[in-house]
Amino acid sequence: VNGTQVQMYNLARALACRGHEVHFVVASSSARGSTDVVEKIRLHWISVGRKANPWFREIGPVGLTLDGINPDVVYQRGRSHLTYVAGRWAARNRKRFVWGSNGEDSCEFWKSIGRLARSHRPLWKKFILYHYFAALDLLIHRGIRASSSVINQTDHQRDRLKTNYAKQGYVLPSYFPCRPPTTKHEKERVVLWLANSSPGKQPHLFLDLAGRCSSSTEWQFLLGGPIPETAYGRALKEKAERIPAVSVVGAVPFDKSGAYYARASLFVSTSMPEADGLPNAFIQAWQNGTPLLSLHHDPNGWIETKGLGYCAKGDIEQFFENGQRLLGDVEALRQMGTRCEKFAREQFGNPAIVDTFLEILGDQVPGNDVDGEV
Repeated sequence: VNGTQVQMYNLARALACRGHEVHFVVASSSARGSTDVVEKIRLHWISVGRKANPWFREIGPVGLTLDGINPDVVYQRGRSHLTYVAGRWAARNRKRFVWGSNGEDSCEFWKSIGRLARSHRPLWKKFILYHYFAALDLLIHRGIRASSSVINQTDHQRDRLKTNYAKQGYVLPSYFPCRPPTTKHEKERVVLWLANSSPGKQPHLFLDLAGRCSSSTEWQFLLGGPIPETAYGRALKEKAERIPAVSVVGAVPFDKSGAYYARASLFVSTSMPEADGLPNAFIQAWQNGTPLLSLHHDPNGWIETKGLGYCAKGDIEQFFENGQRLLGDVEALRQMGTRCEKFAREQFGNPAIVDTFLEILGDQVPGNDVDGEV
């Protein structure tokens, strides 16, 4: 389960609870082309197979599924080939299409080509893949341009949308209802890193932070998330084993992740600047009263302006200094945690987010007393 799917599900659940008929189309390698109903949401599973499955193979099945649903409004989140499918279907059927951006680079004109150019692939492989990713970018352009409205997570995404597509986006936070634990957890001297351990997330820098703080035996550093069986992944495991304060916890299911945030006194983000928009991890940390130490990313400047931790703005030495300073001041962490919890409750658990979302969808969405489809 990725962050975008969690955000979509939270929103779908809120709409279903208000009486709207909600269909959620999900591509999965384990699906059998079935349909389930979960918490009043109709889940349509699109089977994509377990082997390498190029994006163009999904275009037809997803379009046929939309034909069967015939929704009043299509909402698609994240920049992908599905943006094109949703935009094309809505245009042909004269229905509204609302697109939601996710990553900070999702409104860049040539995102896929740019990432290919910056990758460490051999030049010959980049040449072969160029046309594949250029075609994908061009299809996505058509989908974004076909949108009736666009929802952005951050001001930066809205500004890039205006620059690259001449569209005015609506900045709307992710809806993340607060589900407080039945018992209040006391914060432990735990520093948490939790994500997929890809090079773009840079977990090795978290280990570097742990190494610098290894003189103190009071703090435990938890490295959470799946570690790939690659050269990078193997080197990461070996490095972690050499630092006594580090524990590798492996993959953490989403429904179990809340317990880790509840324990942690500090959450660390080392992702590259273009990798995240408004990560669920930030929201979950704040909801659990856990401040952030971020290397690059401060969505909408909230970490700095709201006092929710520290962002080093890409300065690696400042990142290490901020971390050591925070771990040396437990009272400051406690005060930040109180602000984090209050901020998250007001910013992401507010039902007004759903009200605004329905307004953006437009007049085609019926009220609670009329059956409608989203």
